[in-house]
Amino acid sequence: MIRRDLSAVIAQILIETNRVPGLGPWAAAAWAMKIWPEASHAEVLRGYYIAVEIFEDDYLFEAA
Repeated sequence: MIRRDLSAVIAQILIETNRVPGLGPWAAAAWAMKIWPEASHAEVLRGYYIAVEIFEDDYLFEAA
């Protein structure tokens, strides 16, 4: 069975949960690990960094 990389899915969760008041990115990452216990710590970190890049791009786009 081929297991896909969950980084993109975790990044999407972090982006969506960023809109939830009181749920910081690391809390959202912990929540993602509860949903997918097979997700490795590296996948969660990659997902986190993908989400941060998307947030920075959106912020710079809105500031321009």
